[in-house]
Amino acid sequence: EVASFLASKQGLVEFVQARGVSADKAKACLSDVKAMEKLETITNTGVKDFKIQGTPTFVINGVTVENTASWDALKPKLFAAGA
Repeated sequence: EVASFLASKQGLVEFVQARGVSADKAKACLSDVKAMEKLETITNTGVKDFKIQGTPTFVINGVTVENTASWDALKPKLFAAGA
């Protein structure tokens, strides 16, 4: 409930509504403790194992790939990795 309240106060609900997500769905998502815990685990793994410090950061085949801020820079690296 705290996350949903804070999201409402900071305009997150309106932000996602403008992108086609209903307020009820946004609030339900923000109330899903298991999903938040899973997201926290994924985030912590990214920081610890791959030294991710911001976005965009891509990990391809277990390797953090540098200089991927644009599609033109990322695309050849994905193809080289077998995508």
